[in-house]
Amino acid sequence: MSGKLPLQEMQVSKPTFRRQSLPGSTTTNPTPNLRPSTPPPLLPLAFLAASLLGLAGFGIAVIVNSNWLVYSDTSYPAIGTVHLMMLAFLSTAALGALHQFTPVITAKKLRSARAGWMTLVVFVSGAWMLPVGFFTNSTVVIGLAGVFLFSGICMALWNLSGPLRSGTKSISGMGIKLSLSFLTITALFGTTYALNENRAWFSLPPHLVLAHALFGLIGFLGISYMAVAEKLWPMFLLSHRQSTKLSKRAVYLTAIGVFITASSIAAGNWLSGGWVSTIPGFIGGVILFAGIITHLSSLGSYIRHKRRHLELLHVFILASALFLVISVVLAVLSILVPTGSVTQSRLIAAFISALAGWLTLAVIGHMHKIVPFISFSLLRTKGVRMNKAGKPLSFGDLYNKNVARITLITSILGASGLTIGLLLALPGLLDISGVLLLLTALFTVTNLAVGPWHARL
Repeated sequence: MSGKLPLQEMQVSKPTFRRQSLPGSTTTNPTPNLRPSTPPPLLPLAFLAASLLGLAGFGIAVIVNSNWLVYSDTSYPAIGTVHLMMLAFLSTAALGALHQFTPVITAKKLRSARAGWMTLVVFVSGAWMLPVGFFTNSTVVIGLAGVFLFSGICMALWNLSGPLRSGTKSISGMGIKLSLSFLTITALFGTTYALNENRAWFSLPPHLVLAHALFGLIGFLGISYMAVAEKLWPMFLLSHRQSTKLSKRAVYLTAIGVFITASSIAAGNWLSGGWVSTIPGFIGGVILFAGIITHLSSLGSYIRHKRRHLELLHVFILASALFLVISVVLAVLSILVPTGSVTQSRLIAAFISALAGWLTLAVIGHMHKIVPFISFSLLRTKGVRMNKAGKPLSFGDLYNKNVARITLITSILGASGLTIGLLLALPGLLDISGVLLLLTALFTVTNLAVGPWHARL
C-alpha cells in the first residue's frame, strides 16, 4: 500500500469540503482565529470604540480651548483638554489592546470577562469626569474622577495579572508586565494630583507634571505599544526574523531609561539646571535614547524581512515612527535652551504632542487591521464566508480603503498641526488640527463599524 487515497475517494471528498464552506452554513464551530483564551470579541471592540469617542472629544476641546493651550498650558481648560487625549483616547485604547492581546500572548484567559466590562465602564467614566472637572473648575469632580480612574486601573491590573502570572518569557509578555508597572506609577501620581486639587495639600511644580507625563506616555503607553507591536508586526508584514535581540533591547532599554529620567525629573533636577544636567538624568536620557533607536531599528528589521507589499497600515506605522523621531529632536532642543524660558516651555509642549502623535497614528493604523480581524472572526462564526461579489470574504471587505486613506491624511495633518501650533504658538493652527482629529475619529469609527454590516448585505 502506498498510503495514498484512491482517485475515486479523492474526488468524492471535494464536494463535502465545499458544502461546508458555503455562505449561510449553519455551522457554529469557531474559526482558528478565535483561540479559547481570547476574551469576548465585543470587549476589545467596546474599548476601541470608546477611545475613538475620546479622540473626537479631544478634537472638539482643542478647538474650544486653543488659546488656553498656547498661552496658558497649566490652566484648567488646557489640562482638561490634554487629559482627553491621554486618558479618554490613548489609555482607553491601550487597555483595550491589553485585554485583547495579553490572553493571546500568554494563551491564558483573563481572570474575568465581567471584570473587563467593569473596567471599561469605571475607567472611561473617570477619563471623562476628570476633564469635565477641569472644564467646570470643580475640585469635587476632579477628586471623584481620580477615585474612578484608580479603581478602573486596579481592576485592569487584577484581571491582566491572571494570564501574566503564567510565567511567559516572550518579549511581548515581559513588555506588558513592564508597561503595567509604569501604569501603576502613573496611577499613583495621577490620583495624588486629583486629590490634591480637592484638598490643596501641596503645589504642583512643572517638573512633577513632566515626570508624570513621561511615566504615562513612554512608560505605560509607549512600552505597551512596543510590546504589542512585536506580536503584530510579524503577522501583518509576514515578517519573521531569526533573532529577537532588537525587540528585547528596545523594551528593556526604554523601560530603564524612562524610569531613571522621569525619576530624576521628579526629584527636582529639571528645575535646578536642566532635566539632564545631573549625572542620573544624563544617563537616563542616553539609555532612553538608545531604547527608542533600537525600537526604530527593530521596525526597520521587520520591514527588511517582510514578505508582503507595504500597504496602508505600514504607512501609518512609518508616519508614526517619524513623529517619534521628531519628539527626540524636540527633547534634545529643550535641553539646550535656557531652563524655565518660554522657548523651553513651548519645546516641551511640542515634545509631548509629538509623542502623542506617535501613539495616535500607531493606534489608528492598527485599528484598521485589528478591528477587521476581530469582525472577520465574528462573521465566520455566523456562517458568512463570501462577500457580496461571491468571492471569499477577506479583511479588505470590512472597511472602505478610500476612506481609510483619507483618515491617514487627516490624522497626519492633525497631529502635525497640533505639534507645530504648540511650538510656534499658533491658536488658529490648533483649531484646524482639532477639526482634523475630530474627522479622524469620525471617519475611523464609521468606516470600521459600517464595513462588517455592509459585508453581510
